[in-house]
Amino acid sequence: MIEEKNTTIRDIITEEIIKDSRLFPLFSDTTKLLLQLFVLEIKNNINKEKKYEIVYGWCVRTSREETSDMISCSDFTKVYTSSNNITYSVAKVSIYNHPPMIIDLINGLLSGRSLKDVTINKLKTDKLCFDVFYTTNFIIRPVIFNETKAFISRNSLSKNNLTIRSGGLFPKV
Repeated sequence: MIEEKNTTIRDIITEEIIKDSRLFPLFSDTTKLLLQLFVLEIKNNINKEKKYEIVYGWCVRTSREETSDMISCSDFTKVYTSSNNITYSVAKVSIYNHPPMIIDLINGLLSGRSLKDVTINKLKTDKLCFDVFYTTNFIIRPVIFNETKAFISRNSLSKNNLTIRSGGLFPKV
């Protein structure tokens, strides 16, 4: 049995964010989005009790032609078994849909409702064999890619090499 836990109750994706011109392509009515949630399964191998937690999630524009009213879910992949018989596994939940649906789902999760609860009468959850709450402190921000130092010049000894740092080009000092 999954217990509902206390969480911060507020809509984090507000009308102000949706109307921000910098985010227009993401929230345009014609945009199709992919929302992926990565879920951790913590299984006690002795009593077979399982607990599920959202580890992280992300949402990006997709070029996929169709949206779907189904939630797809990968199988859990074991990542670690502890010495006290606890197994940790990760699965990926994917939802392809338009911004209003994705925003409703995210706001529902952030308000303390379970994944199955926020999708009732909206999406088919037949392939979802678990339910999960988002109950930890959260932050919504743009995806950040930590770039490795990549030399633009072929001559690494050159005085004016350029390196890529956080997506921008800067002269190497």
